[in-house]
Amino acid sequence: MTLTIAEVFKKINEARFNGDRVFILRKHDSSALRGLLKMNYDRSLVLSLPPGVPPFKKKKVPVGFGDTTLLTSAKTWYVFSKELSPTLTQAKREFLFITLLEALDPEEAEILLQAKDRKLKLNLTAKVINEAFPDLIKNYIIDETENSININEVEFNSTPMSANGQETQKRGRGRPKKS
Repeated sequence: MTLTIAEVFKKINEARFNGDRVFILRKHDSSALRGLLKMNYDRSLVLSLPPGVPPFKKKKVPVGFGDTTLLTSAKTWYVFSKELSPTLTQAKREFLFITLLEALDPEEAEILLQAKDRKLKLNLTAKVINEAFPDLIKNYIIDETENSININEVEFNSTPMSANGQETQKRGRGRPKKS
């Protein structure tokens, strides 16, 4: 069963460990998921859309029952970048974005708006995303959560310690090493 992007993001935010987040990302891999993560985290991707919420009519439909979904519309997102669609006028680009927002259910429209403005609140770092999808995020925005210590990523010192916390001398076998 394919989950919506909103359901995948909910699972990611509920996951307690980075390994679980990587597993969820890989299990629900799609061009829409990768595109939203790239939109939100990669500074090298520049969208030619004004910041903020454009005027659009929100649909009053349940989640996943819009005219389209983020999963099916991802192949058309290239038009929102001036570099990828240089012949498209700015007015047409903004019209297409508003049309897409009006076709999505309200929850998915909100996700797309947050990703466009780099304001998605996900329990993810660029390091975790690149572990799931190598080199997806090349020029990432440093987050305060990026500098937090994760017990799974800490390398422990293997030098033996005595009871008072000082390093003890290792006793080797055979001849001593030449200095």
